[in-house]
Amino acid sequence: MSYAQHKANWEVFQADTQKVIAKTREAHHVTARDLVKELALLVRVTGDNRFSAALEALQENRLTDENDGWIRKWTKEGSYDPALVFVEFIDEEIAKGRSLREVCAQIVADCVLMHATFEAGVAHVERIWRRAKADPLDIE
Repeated sequence: MSYAQHKANWEVFQADTQKVIAKTREAHHVTARDLVKELALLVRVTGDNRFSAALEALQENRLTDENDGWIRKWTKEGSYDPALVFVEFIDEEIAKGRSLREVCAQIVADCVLMHATFEAGVAHVERIWRRAKADPLDIE
């Protein structure tokens, strides 16, 4: 797919997303602590082990810290850091002869990265890759 096709796909999704957001008057964000409390309550009230399994999954995947806060940057040991996945994918595609701009556009479109503009998303992914190439330990 070309850059223009990736951009068109992204724009369609963005338009659909904005319609959904407009229908939802207020976004409801859940803190990790509240989610953990609610799951623990549901385990006690219902006796359903699936809620217990959800608590275990949060811990096993290291999605929360010791204070029941969300971990924003995951590692391969926990879940994944998308920046690392992006860099690996970009490297593989460049090795196949694709341009950096086209690969970054594909990532923005396929992952439906939310940015003010498609071009801003492409530039952001490109910065992640360039930063990783300059200093592999400094990936956002």
